[in-house]
Amino acid sequence: MEPEPQGIARTFYQTHVVGGMAGAAAGLALYVWFARAGHPIIASSPLLALIALAGFGTTFGLLAGGLLSMRPDHIRLITRVRSALRHNHWAVVAHPTTPEQAAQVKAVLHGSAAEVVSTL
Repeated sequence: MEPEPQGIARTFYQTHVVGGMAGAAAGLALYVWFARAGHPIIASSPLLALIALAGFGTTFGLLAGGLLSMRPDHIRLITRVRSALRHNHWAVVAHPTTPEQAAQVKAVLHGSAAEVVSTL
């Protein structure tokens, strides 16, 4: 099942926000760890070290969010559908517009003993 374009935009936004915040938190944690260890770079210029570590952490977190928003889950969905078609099985592709519709489609398909695969 594929989400609506608004769902894709929401996923894009969420992965970047969560990734950026997690990266910033990791950068701050690394700064605290270095500061407690008495690392000379932190001791000589604490503000610049804080900005650098938090900045690099945020950057790498945003890059990870971008990687996740590229929708790597599509490969699994496309592979399953192609495999089913190659083996002369049916493939039903649903395009629900709301989470309620997605739940209804899943309930109907699970009731028929079908294999249900969905994207994020």
